[in-house]
Amino acid sequence: MLREDEILLVQRQNERQSGLWSLPAGFVNRQEEPSVAAQREVLEETQIHVEVSGLLGLTSTEEIIFIAYSSLLPLKDKQVPRISEELMMAAWHPLTRLPTLAFPHDKIFIDRATSNIRLLLI
Repeated sequence: MLREDEILLVQRQNERQSGLWSLPAGFVNRQEEPSVAAQREVLEETQIHVEVSGLLGLTSTEEIIFIAYSSLLPLKDKQVPRISEELMMAAWHPLTRLPTLAFPHDKIFIDRATSNIRLLLI
């Protein structure tokens, strides 16, 4: 999710990629629309309500399909993220100073989003 020149990232707490940052993410529940899952996951992880503005793209590994949606908050919207149990931290980061990202697809989707409009992963 973008807010002017910042992006919302979460710091993972699980064993794999612990301490690294990524886009808010999660799994789609059975019979759930992927865009609805994206909104739900951002809310569950950060307590921020977002509106999906469009499909950003797809990528996959042998085990998982990643679907990314774009979401843009106005600068005046100063929502402060609050974290869930599965995260160490959630914070807005300047696009010019991204922290170490957990997954290669995070950087792909961030680059795609910023080239289109200057995002949300499930």
